[in-house]
Amino acid sequence: MSNLKKNNLPDMLNNTLYSSSMEDTEKIGANFAGYLDHGSIVYILGDIGVGKSVFARGSIQSLPGGKDLIVRSPTFLYLFEYPTTPTIVHLDLYRLKEKTNLLDFGLDEWIQNKYVLFIEWPQHIIEDSIIPNYTVEIKAVSRENREIEISDN
Repeated sequence: MSNLKKNNLPDMLNNTLYSSSMEDTEKIGANFAGYLDHGSIVYILGDIGVGKSVFARGSIQSLPGGKDLIVRSPTFLYLFEYPTTPTIVHLDLYRLKEKTNLLDFGLDEWIQNKYVLFIEWPQHIIEDSIIPNYTVEIKAVSRENREIEISDN
């Protein structure tokens, strides 16, 4: 968990948050990291280039062990694993041609080890058994401005 305590977290859930820059989106992601527990599953929704990986970077870099990590979009490699506490697996399923079973990627190990999963483009998953703890939806309202909605499921 980040250095924030849950009782001191900003009221981010089920509200619309506004970002006018990548830095704002990273800060929102960093604050959101305070909600994460071992084993949390987070779906991140939004169009291409809207800032899904920027949000994830803010969360990952705010966790213990994440400060100096280089966090990139996993679009071309499908996933990156980060040695934070808790361990993060960041998946980007955009390039998959058909719906996939995350067991092929290592889902059973990640769940058993209580890794936190950030999943971009979760509509490419076929498992009905994966229920996210949180859903983050990012919408572009202009070239720079974003609306970010975080819901707990």
